[in-house]
Amino acid sequence: SSAPLGKQLVIADDFGVYTGQLQMEFVFQEDPAEHDGRALRGSPRAKPVPSVHFEQAPPCAALEGQALKDISVICSHGLCRVLVLHAQGRRLVLCPLEDEQLDRGNAGGTETGAAPITTAMGPDQNMTWVISEDWLYSDHARRKERVESVAVSNDCNGGGFSPVEVGCVVVGTTSGRLVQLRGHMRNQTQLVPERAVNQWSEAVEHGTLYVFPNGLVVALRKGNPASIHAFDANAGSAIGQWRLPTGTDWSMLSGDGGESFYALGQVNDTEIQLYKFPVPPELWALRDQAARQAGHFN
Repeated sequence: SSAPLGKQLVIADDFGVYTGQLQMEFVFQEDPAEHDGRALRGSPRAKPVPSVHFEQAPPCAALEGQALKDISVICSHGLCRVLVLHAQGRRLVLCPLEDEQLDRGNAGGTETGAAPITTAMGPDQNMTWVISEDWLYSDHARRKERVESVAVSNDCNGGGFSPVEVGCVVVGTTSGRLVQLRGHMRNQTQLVPERAVNQWSEAVEHGTLYVFPNGLVVALRKGNPASIHAFDANAGSAIGQWRLPTGTDWSMLSGDGGESFYALGQVNDTEIQLYKFPVPPELWALRDQAARQAGHFN
């Protein structure tokens, strides 16, 4: 996952969360010269390439002894935290990405001196929400359905993070459903389904969902070829899809504030690379058209 501005990237394995800052590093690459149509050996030149080095995030008490399923980043006033899906897809918990006790002691208006994120229910450092299970398939014709992936909208972070509004949290399931959640009317620590946005024949795997600003949900559909699918969260409808380049085993999808996608892929079964793609300009026009048809704005 990534922060809204796309500079802070966050990944997770079964037991830990890791964070790093995207930056440009210079590497020396040989620049061949052309002579009579033949490539000649040239002198090496330093070229900038994007790079990120990951470090383990601070411990989160609510995750002690738990296996992680998926993550999504939420930011406010320059400070980011991570929303973690765990307990076999039954719980969400908000955890720190930095040592917030140290950050509060720093002066200035930089990211390290930013105010900590609060929740609508108070300043609990590890606020937890329970995802209801009654809506998940459990009949004998299907395998037991579980929540497998999650993405959260930073639009829901005004004055304190709260996932109770429709569209703040989107989850994918092992049965291929993409579902918007909202807070329970009487219990703000419980999340219940509001609407199904999409249905695939295969699971919506962890790391494949991202929510852009203004209700745009994108999902990575693996396969050959792999593709990115976009949905209008307000209208609950599909608005477009784009194929990814072939030759890469695409595994994860994220984005920044609205200009780019980040995709993690494996090449030749050995090399893992991070790619950055511009968001197709027509995507925003399609989203606006879908919103107008649904009557969300004129």
